[in-house]
Amino acid sequence: MGILSLAIWTPIFFGVLLLAFGRDEHAKLVRWLALFAAVISFLVTLPLYTAFDVASGAMQFVEKMPWILRFNMHYHLGVDGISLWFVLLTAFITIIVVIAGWEVITERVNQYMGAFLVLSGVMIGVFCALDGMLFYVFFEATLIPMYLIIGVWGGPNKIYAAFKFFLSFETDQLKPMIAIKEYVSLIAVLTLAFGVVFETPVVVVWSRGPMGLAPSPASPPAGARPPRRARPRISSASPPGPRPMSRA
Repeated sequence: MGILSLAIWTPIFFGVLLLAFGRDEHAKLVRWLALFAAVISFLVTLPLYTAFDVASGAMQFVEKMPWILRFNMHYHLGVDGISLWFVLLTAFITIIVVIAGWEVITERVNQYMGAFLVLSGVMIGVFCALDGMLFYVFFEATLIPMYLIIGVWGGPNKIYAAFKFFLSFETDQLKPMIAIKEYVSLIAVLTLAFGVVFETPVVVVWSRGPMGLAPSPASPPAGARPPRRARPRISSASPPGPRPMSRA
């Protein structure tokens, strides 16, 4: 497991572990365990700073493993000079969050600390994801702990705020999905229109590219001729008409 995977899954593991302490009678142990997990998660990210090559403009600490090959999806991680600082800052702020809630949070301490640790891990995944679908999964996963934090430990209108937060984020996430659907439909319509105008047999196929499956026109086989429109045949014979009447 690479450094980026450790930075992502270490806080998530400890966050899920804290959820096992379901009673507030273990609140003191939960606080110290959460602080230990936050410090360990931050120490895991420090090699990213010490081993980062500032002279290179390429993605570093790259991890790539097959995920869903049918749709060309991979567990692909990496950082550059910008996302590196977001990873370090996220891990460091998690320590501050745990200390800030040390005495303020008195009920459901395990859920509060666990939600923030899980949120820290999936946010680091957002900053490290190089695959589009992997980024989408990590980004959507951040909504779950954020929704619980707002809905349980929020202000007087916490239920309303949590519902509005979740609804607004989900509405925004529909926009890229609609855009992708419209893009696919536009490609199919233009391809068929090309075949009708130029009288060329065009078949829309799904090809696997760097961005996954996408529609593309298939080239006709070699030697194939475009179909011609059938023209009405005009006969040289005179059209049928009334017969002349013969005299008796």
